Amino acid sequence: METDREWVIDRGDLKGVSSARRDFSRYLNDKCSDDQGCYDAALIFGELVANAVRCARTSVSVELRNNGCSVLRVVDDGDCFERPNVAPQPPLAQSGRGLYIVSCLARELRVAAGHHHCEVTAVLPVRV
Repeated sequence: METDREWVIDRGDLKGVSSARRDFSRYLNDKCSDDQGCYDAALIFGELVANAVRCARTSVSVELRNNGCSVLRVVDDGDCFERPNVAPQPPLAQSGRGLYIVSCLARELRVAAGHHHCEVTAVLPVRV
């Protein structure tokens, strides 16, 4: 699967997160005609990248790949988590809500823990 876009963001680099979000949004706007799907894809990108940058020890690698579907892959060198299967309790809890929303919006969401890294892969709701 060919990588269309790549970003590397240092831990805690909020300007890097903002820059990557803007670049991803511009890319979506150029490639996508489904407004709701584009909004959902941007939300998925923002949640996954923000979580990874908070959890990373040093940096985060983000890839957007296309091969029949659009796949976002976010890898950080922090501790991994389990994929949320139910809404966080209480409903307005600050922890877990974003990942739960991502799990509802993405066509598929996978979380894999590796040796000193966490990899999250989301199949976006649009092809870009």
